[in-house]
Amino acid sequence: MREFLFNPKGLSVKGFSKFDLHTQSKYSFDCITSPARLAEAALKKGFRGIALTDHDSFNGVKEMRVEARKRGLVFVPGMEVTTEKGHVLCLFIQEKINASEFWDVADEVEGQGGIASFAHPFRKRDPDVFLDCVEAANGRTGFDENKAAAAMAEKKKLAFTAGSDSHWTREIGRAFLLADAEDAEGLRKAILKRNCAAFFKESHPWEVKLMHNASRAVKYSQKALRKLGWRG
Repeated sequence: MREFLFNPKGLSVKGFSKFDLHTQSKYSFDCITSPARLAEAALKKGFRGIALTDHDSFNGVKEMRVEARKRGLVFVPGMEVTTEKGHVLCLFIQEKINASEFWDVADEVEGQGGIASFAHPFRKRDPDVFLDCVEAANGRTGFDENKAAAAMAEKKKLAFTAGSDSHWTREIGRAFLLADAEDAEGLRKAILKRNCAAFFKESHPWEVKLMHNASRAVKYSQKALRKLGWRG
């Protein structure tokens, strides 16, 4: 399967640490993975740090922070917010993002000193706008779409992030950011200065489809249970 390393500054990445900046947990509507399992998988796969970016939810951040600390992982609090123009990764934030309009989300993230990254911008359609940061590699997105995102980051000199978009622990490691950072603040600065690189390894199409379908099954199962009055 194909893979690429997006390294616009031509940095020597030997010795750089791996960070997964796009993951989901049971606090997302389409996932059942616990923060503990997520953190343990990241540790076992050699990651230095991880972000939690649940769909439109900040509820798992406190639990994930504890699990990351137990394992010595750098933790980046975040959310993946759904907007009219696509999904926005809200990273390095301190509290829930309440906005839902694309530019309002970006403004709210900036107000918290965080980074707003346009998630998998070419997955379903070509975007008509861009933030100052883009997800250059996403583990659940195709090779060509990721290459297009990386090319846009290069053309416009945008900051960039990368992550697996994992809903299941086996997905961690399919895409990640490489940076010379030992804490969250160092990582944030590395992203803003583009002193990092993004790695993506293509998975077999049937496996990606299977993971997407599994997430959809969780989504619709939980929706049906809520209609029946289940609040667990």
